[in-house]
Amino acid sequence: MLYTHIYPKGKITEENRYPFSTIYKGKINLSVTSGGVLICHEALKLCSEKDRVIIILPFDAQEWTWKNEIKESEKLGLNINNIFYLCNYEKQLEQALSFGLNAELISETCFVDWDFWKPAKNTPKIFDALLSSRPTKQKRGNLANKVINLAIVRGCNVEHNDIAGTINMDEIPHSFISQYHFDPERMRLMHNLSYSCLCLSKEEAACRSSSQSLLCGVPVISTSDSTGGREVYYTEDNSIICEPTEDSVRDAVKIIVEKTKNGKINKTQIRKNYIEKALSYRKKLYKLIENILLKEGIKEDGEKLFLSAYNGDEGFSYYSKGVDQATHYKSLKDIKDNLK
Repeated sequence: MLYTHIYPKGKITEENRYPFSTIYKGKINLSVTSGGVLICHEALKLCSEKDRVIIILPFDAQEWTWKNEIKESEKLGLNINNIFYLCNYEKQLEQALSFGLNAELISETCFVDWDFWKPAKNTPKIFDALLSSRPTKQKRGNLANKVINLAIVRGCNVEHNDIAGTINMDEIPHSFISQYHFDPERMRLMHNLSYSCLCLSKEEAACRSSSQSLLCGVPVISTSDSTGGREVYYTEDNSIICEPTEDSVRDAVKIIVEKTKNGKINKTQIRKNYIEKALSYRKKLYKLIENILLKEGIKEDGEKLFLSAYNGDEGFSYYSKGVDQATHYKSLKDIKDNLK
C-alpha cells in the first residue's frame, strides 16, 4: 500500500500518501484507492485491462471532476468501465451516474475502524470541545472563537504559509493546542477527554474526525449549511446542528456539556447507532465486491475479502488500526508488485 496526499501545488511524490489496497488477485485483480484517477494516476497508470479499481471519492467531487476522470483515464489507457466510484452523498452519486460511470452511495467513513475508536473507561472530561482541524479557512475553525475551554489539535504538520487560505489557529482562544498532529492513540484520548467535537467546515464528506468522535460516544456539533454527507450519521441524540456563527457554536457546546453532566448523553447508544449506519454501507461494499468478481465468473465472499484486506498487516488504507497516516507509507514498487 502507498499512503500519499497531494501537496498544495498538486505535486505527487512518494513522501505524500494515499491508500492503495489489493482486495483480490486472480483472473482479475481488484484494488481500492482514494481520490480519483487524476489524483492517483502515478499508481493507476500501472493498471492493465486485468485490473478493477474501487475509488473512494473526496468530498468535493463534482461535474468537472467526472470530466477530468474520464479524460485522465483515457490518457492512461484505463477502461473507465473497470473503475467503480464510492460516493458520499446523493448529489455526488447522481452526477457520477449522469456521466455513465459505475457508482454507489457508500460513505468513506464506513471504513473508520470501530474496534480502535471507542470510549475510554474512567477517563474524565477535561475539555468542553475538541477542534481537530487543518489550519485552513475551509475548516472554519474561527467559528470556535467564543468556545470556552477549547482543545485544538492540528490536522497536519505544515507551516501556515505552506497552504493557501490558511488561518492562524493559535489566535483561536484555547485551553490547549498541539503544535503538531497527534498519533491515533493520543487522538483517541483527546476525543475521550472532550465533551463534544466540532466539525465546522462548510463542505467536507462524512468527516473522519466526526466519525471518530461518535465511535468514542462523544456528541458532535456541526453547522446548518454544511454539506458533503456527514449529516447521514447525525441524530437528535448524538449531535447539535447550529447556525454557522460564533455565538451559536458557543451555545451548542454549553448545551452538550450540560446534558452530559446531567446524564442525558448515552455514549454507548451513540456508538451503537453509528456502527449500525456504517455497517449498512459496508454491506453494500461487500455486495459490490462480489458483483464485480461475479461478472468475471468468480464467486467469492465479499465480506471475507474486505476484512482480510482491512485487517491485514497494515490495515485497509489509513482508516484501520489507527495507522499513523502522516508517517506510514510504502513505495510504488509495492503497488506494481501487487498488480502482477
